[in-house]
Amino acid sequence: IASIVTVILLLNRVIRSQARMNAELTLTADRAMAAGRAKSDFLAQMSHEIRTPINAVIGMDEMILRENQDPDIREYAENIKSASQTPLSLINGILAHYRLIGEMPLDGCGDSGDRPGDGKNPEKKGDFCMLLEDTWYTFRLREEYRSEDPVGTLDVQTLQDYVLAPLLDIRDPRRDPRIRFVGGIHGTAELEREVSEGAACAFSMYPTSMEELLCVADAGMLMPPKSTWFEPKLRSGLFLHRL
Repeated sequence: IASIVTVILLLNRVIRSQARMNAELTLTADRAMAAGRAKSDFLAQMSHEIRTPINAVIGMDEMILRENQDPDIREYAENIKSASQTPLSLINGILAHYRLIGEMPLDGCGDSGDRPGDGKNPEKKGDFCMLLEDTWYTFRLREEYRSEDPVGTLDVQTLQDYVLAPLLDIRDPRRDPRIRFVGGIHGTAELEREVSEGAACAFSMYPTSMEELLCVADAGMLMPPKSTWFEPKLRSGLFLHRL
């Protein structure tokens, strides 16, 4: 009996210890999320407050360039115009980033320096990597937005439903000229090249699995546009593949 009592007491201690650890982990996670939200709000507010006077300076400078023909004054004004573009572009990028994050049903998981792996390729289904300016960010779909529908559960459809359509007004990804698909064989270097040459942003997604493809087929549904990008391309004809 003494041995049984000892085992029960030890189990109770382990359970209580585990419960305390879980509570501490939950509290730490809540504090981290609160700190992240506070940082995001601060940066967005700061960027807004700085952008307003910069726009005022740019407006006055344009007036000088438009109405003054003195070479020395125009040279000073051109220098002001050139110097103001860098901070304004940076601030606009910060505002666009946090506006996008605030409206997406996704939780931010940090920039590329905070994530495992290379920070450019999602580690698992439900994670999305986004390149904005020259920084990669990782996001994860919130549990309450996960779908049981064979098509709705696909990452490519999630991006369409919650980001491309409502935020960027891209309703038809097959025909909209503002979007371009890059096959995985090209890697994230191609996405970085596109953004460096003027693209607003780029998304990297976890590959669609064969199981997902079969679930959609078994349900008699169609895959979303460009979600079954196979490379190298197969020649025309009838092919059989082992699944």
